[in-house]
Amino acid sequence: MNRSKKVVFVPYCLMAQGFRAEGIVKKFPAIIDPVIDFLQKNKINIVTMPCPEIKYEGIKRKAKSKN
Repeated sequence: MNRSKKVVFVPYCLMAQGFRAEGIVKKFPAIIDPVIDFLQKNKINIVTMPCPEIKYEGIKRKAKSKN
């Protein structure tokens, strides 16, 4: 079997809701299933990257606006 050469680089906080800021998690309690399903169906490899928000503010943080 040939390996897939498709790769997506994703910060883990975009896939695992437990790492997102308080109050942001609305629909998915853990992993965002449609994202993982799409990647699996299309044979796309996932390379997780550090979450920039967690690096900057830590895991327990409040949601903020873009301003």
